[in-house]
Order: sequence, then structure tokens, then C-alpha cells
Amino acid sequence: MNNILVLLSWRNIQANTSRLVLSIIAVILGTSFVAGGFMLSASLQKAFDDIIEGSYEGVDAVATATMEAPIVLSDMLPAIQQLPEVAVAQAIDQQPIALLIDDSPVQSGGAGTWVIPYVPPEASVSTSEFELIEGNVPTQPDHGLLNTSTAEEYGVEVGDRVVIVDRTGRHTITIDGLAEGRSPAR
Repeated sequence: MNNILVLLSWRNIQANTSRLVLSIIAVILGTSFVAGGFMLSASLQKAFDDIIEGSYEGVDAVATATMEAPIVLSDMLPAIQQLPEVAVAQAIDQQPIALLIDDSPVQSGGAGTWVIPYVPPEASVSTSEFELIEGNVPTQPDHGLLNTSTAEEYGVEVGDRVVIVDRTGRHTITIDGLAEGRSPAR
């Protein structure tokens, strides 16, 4: 009985050699794509983890607002700063926005457009800061910094006015300076 099954299998392989070869290739390619997907996911996860770890190196706690659990950091900051266990506390309220230059929306590179407060490096609890390249640090409401790559791409200079649209409405701000993000030194 075993000899008949072996003989039948061998004849089937000889008659359908191309099907066998294509099946083997399909299994190898499928396995390769799955393995490649896992490796890509792992490397992207590690890259983002390294960015976050580097940005918050030496930070003991981070409170983040969500739509389900909104918190107003500026209201909580004085109480947190007065705790005896807290050496330094900093409120960083970043919001997604739409940036309009000459009434045309700015297309970001994929991470979205965000308003992030400027904190001088000496006062920052994070090791990742912005480096002022041109102009001055904003000291008044409705004034801000713009990153250098967006300024170059859209022809924005210090003193120009741009429009941001956030969840509270449309606001015109004056660009006081140009800055670049600086990653933590490793």
C-alpha cells in the first residue's frame, strides 16, 4: 500500500512540476513578506521608542490629555509645582492645527501640523528642544516661531503673519523667529 502511495505521489509531482515549483516559491515569498513586515514594525517601534525616551530622559512623570480625559495643564501647573516631591514641572500643551499661508493650507510631511509652546532650553524638563535660528523668541500672545523648512518652502520670513486654525477658531499670528527641532545628543 505504501509503495502505491509513493508511486502515485511521484507521478503526480512529475506531471505537475511547475505547480510544485510555484507552490514552493509562493510559500517562500509569503513567509518572507510576513517576516519583513514584522522586522519593519519592530524597527519603527524601536525608532519611536528611542525618540520618546530621548525626549523625556530624566522626566519622572508625563500627563497627557485625551478627548476622553481632557486636562487643562496651565490650571494644574501651580499645584503640581508646589508639591515637595517635584523639582521642576512644565506644561506643554500641544494641539493639532491647520496652518494657512496666504490662505493656502500648508501640507506637512505626514506627522500633522502642531502648535507647540516654546520653552527656553534652560527651563525645559525635556532634552529635546527647539533651537532659535533667526529672529527672537515670542514674548506676546498671537506671536510665534515657525520651523525653518516650512518657512523656506512657503517663503515665510520673520515679521510675516500666518493664520492658524485650531479647535477654538481662526487666529492670525506674527512670526517672530525661525527655529529647528533639536534631538537629544546620544
